Amino acid sequence: MCVIPPVERRSYKAAQALLDLPDYRIYVASAAGQKIAGFIAEWQLDGLLFLEHLAVQPALRGSGIGSNMVKRYLDHVDRPVVLEVEEPNSRLAARRIHFYQKLGFKLSDYGYVQPNMQPVNEEPVALKIMHYPDGMTEKEFLQFKKLVSERVYQPKKTGKNG
Repeated sequence: MCVIPPVERRSYKAAQALLDLPDYRIYVASAAGQKIAGFIAEWQLDGLLFLEHLAVQPALRGSGIGSNMVKRYLDHVDRPVVLEVEEPNSRLAARRIHFYQKLGFKLSDYGYVQPNMQPVNEEPVALKIMHYPDGMTEKEFLQFKKLVSERVYQPKKTGKNG
C-alpha cells in the first residue's frame, strides 16, 4: 500500500523521465528475499542535496532498513542535505519527523506548500523543511526554495505533467 497522497505522486511517465536528468539519482537497497527493499531518491542541487523520497517495502517497515539506508547515505554525502516533511499535525507526520531527528536532521521553522504533482482535486500539501547536519538560515532556505521550485517542481524541466 502506498502512503504517499495522490497530490504528491508523479505519473509513471514523469517519474521515468527523471531518470534521464543528470542531477537526479536513485539509490536502491536490497534485503534477503527482496529484489528491492527500499530506495532513496536524491536531487543534486547547487551546494546541497535534496532527499526527495525514502521508501521501504511495507513488509519491511520497522525493521531498521530505512534508518540504515539513511545512515549509509549520510556517511557519503559531501554537502548539506534537505528534505521535506508534512506539518506535524498527525501521528504519522510526527513519527516521520522524529525518525529523521534521530538520524541528525534538524526541523526548521521554514516551510512552503508543495505544488500538486498530479491534476487531482486535492489541497496542496503544507510542508516543513528538515536539514542535515546543521540548522538552516533564512537565506539558505530561500535559496533552497528557489532551487526546488525551478528544478524539482517545474513541470517544463521534469516532465511532471506527463
